[in-house]
This record gives sequence, structure tokens and C-alpha cells, in this order.
Amino acid sequence: MFLIRQLISILLFSVPLAINAHHSVAVHFSEETVTYAGTIAELKWANPHSSLLLVVTNEDGTSDEYRVEFLSKIALERSEFNFDSLQNGFIVDITGRVGVRNQRHLFFQQAVLEDGRIVTARSPLQVR
Repeated sequence: MFLIRQLISILLFSVPLAINAHHSVAVHFSEETVTYAGTIAELKWANPHSSLLLVVTNEDGTSDEYRVEFLSKIALERSEFNFDSLQNGFIVDITGRVGVRNQRHLFFQQAVLEDGRIVTARSPLQVR
């Protein structure tokens, strides 16, 4: 009987942790969108969130880094995202929602490649 009570207690205390494990994008990113031109320095296709590091060179020669967050890898796969469409070293214009706590953290909306192709999070590589 004691073992059953312990098991039930563990399960009940674990539920809030599981519910809090995933968060809405709305909590961490504002509705404001920005576009930056830069070079992809690092890609991470992983769960729970994929991301890339965008290096933007300013007019004075200094550079800024922006962490661009995507949906999870599995969500991108389900939407037939073309993972080969973005690679380290690519020069892109990335549009994303600005982070609430960190202005250098964006939530990916789209990327425009040098050849004009458009990459979105919810669709395969598009040509326009």
C-alpha cells in the first residue's frame, strides 16, 4: 500500500513538470518582426528547438550575432522542411519575431537566399 501511495505521489508531482516542459512562442517572442542580412554561422537541427546563429556585419565593420529559433526538428520534418536549404556560410535575409527578453533572439519566419529562393518554416523550399 505504501508503494502505491509513493507511486501516485510521484505521478501527481510530475504532471506539472511535464505540462511546463513546452511553451508557447507567444510567451517568448513579440509580434514585432525584423529582417537582418547576414551569414549563417552555426546550425542546430535538434529537439526541442532547432536554431541558427546569424552573424550580421554592421556598417562600421563590427558584427552582431542573432540566435534564430525554429520549430522542433520533428515539426519541421512533418511540414516537409528542406533542411538542405540553409547551410553554414549562406548569406541570407532572415525575418523573425523579436524576443521579449532578448532583442537578439528571433523566432524564424522566413529566409531569402541570395538566388531569391524563399525558405519558410512551414513549407518546402519555394522559388519566387
